Amino acid sequence: MNTNLSDSINELKTFLLQITEKQIKRNKEIAANEADLSWEAARFFAEIIDKSTAPVNLKTYDQFATIKKDFEAINNLNINESELFNKFWLRNVLGYVKISEGIRSLLFNFNNIKAYKNELDFWLQFQKKKKGDRRKQEKNIIDQAARKFESERKIKLNPEGIYLNRWTKIEDDIIEYSDFEIYFKQYIDNWNDFLFLSEFDTHTTEENLLKIQKEEVRKSHTSFRNFYRLTP
Repeated sequence: MNTNLSDSINELKTFLLQITEKQIKRNKEIAANEADLSWEAARFFAEIIDKSTAPVNLKTYDQFATIKKDFEAINNLNINESELFNKFWLRNVLGYVKISEGIRSLLFNFNNIKAYKNELDFWLQFQKKKKGDRRKQEKNIIDQAARKFESERKIKLNPEGIYLNRWTKIEDDIIEYSDFEIYFKQYIDNWNDFLFLSEFDTHTTEENLLKIQKEEVRKSHTSFRNFYRLTP
């Protein structure tokens, strides 16, 4: 087949497909508007949502408060819940407490690094003291800095955590490391909050579903048909 002819046919197919998709979308919008005008479809579905309940694995505020109280007692910590809500890390949705999507994505990373708080703190201090932007250093210098950090803080660092491949790369005794100020400081600065949210997250599961008894749907449907004869 002639190349130009083939290209023209493909362009025509693409054009027709776009027209068809737009028409289908427009038809759906028209159908929705007509349904709303003829039998108050929007009000019907609003009533169904109002009668629905969230899955039992979502936690009410009272359940959230209990989980928080237990966490604080076990870990000897105080969590400022008002701050978490004000920062929109937590949201109250229809009486249920949910972790915001942005924080949930950060929690995924936090759960992989929460065993290495001291090591992350060490790297942040090391990077702060090091001059320049070049994030490479001889391993023996880092080892010396780690021993000094342990002595000052009276703690024991985990060598595996110091040189975790998540944030370091070793080649010929030269350590190349991540920018801890950018990628990990937010965790250190809010460590206890992340610990609590990580714990709270284990008590909840995101299903993005609402549940309603069939009988409730039937009652609403019957009621609407009595008032709006065009209700399907």
